[in-house]
Amino acid sequence: MNALPLLLVLALAAPPELKRARDRFEFGAWADAAGTLRQLLSSGRTLSEDDAVEAYRMLGIAEYHLGDLPQARSAFLNLLSNDPDYTLDAFLVPPPIVEMFDSVKRENEEALAPLREQKRALREQARLAEEARRKLLAEAPPTKVVRVQERLYLFNWMPLGAGQFQNGDRAKGVAIAAG
Repeated sequence: MNALPLLLVLALAAPPELKRARDRFEFGAWADAAGTLRQLLSSGRTLSEDDAVEAYRMLGIAEYHLGDLPQARSAFLNLLSNDPDYTLDAFLVPPPIVEMFDSVKRENEEALAPLREQKRALREQARLAEEARRKLLAEAPPTKVVRVQERLYLFNWMPLGAGQFQNGDRAKGVAIAAG
């Protein structure tokens, strides 16, 4: 899948605070981005899993650039608690930050293993539910579509088969009119 439409969808669906933080993050305004992200994450506002992962990723990187390594580690740990299999892209993130992220992941592997198993089980349940839904749709009898047209009742009482013509029965209408 092309990354540009995915980023566009994420940007449009994300809360405005996350978009503001992403804009500041992309321009290297680390302090502004970190402050906005801390405020968003501490507001108690419910974020989607993808938005939470993105927020913690940006917060960890911003805190690292600001020199607050314990806060960066904490943000990375929160990111991993949302997505235990997450990896930073080494082409987009500086190597020291990737190394720190990987060390946080290694240090907390024991705590992340149950989360990883739980996520795997949830994905499997979702896959099975989708498979069952598709099977039900495939096995369901085809539905018959009935078109209802409103007709004028008055035509039923008109002579020469006018009601038959209205109903689309031309042969019956001609027969009645000829009779």
